[in-house]
Amino acid sequence: EAPAEIHPRLDDHAPLDVDLRVARELGVDAVPLFVADAGDASGEPLGLSAAAIAVSGAQPSRTLSHLLEQARERAGA
Repeated sequence: EAPAEIHPRLDDHAPLDVDLRVARELGVDAVPLFVADAGDASGEPLGLSAAAIAVSGAQPSRTLSHLLEQARERAGA
């Protein structure tokens, strides 16, 4: 059994609710979700720049490599 001090944390769903809300706002509809961002995200509310790009679901390494290349291109890096 978990120690007593952990039980209140297990009952607090607020952090998970926030994560789920942000995921919905970003259009996440599958896991895993891979996000590549080579842009400047300073001052962005979700910490992602306009250059951010994502792919969802299990992907081969070639697809993930292409994702990183595209993020660099989108950021002008």
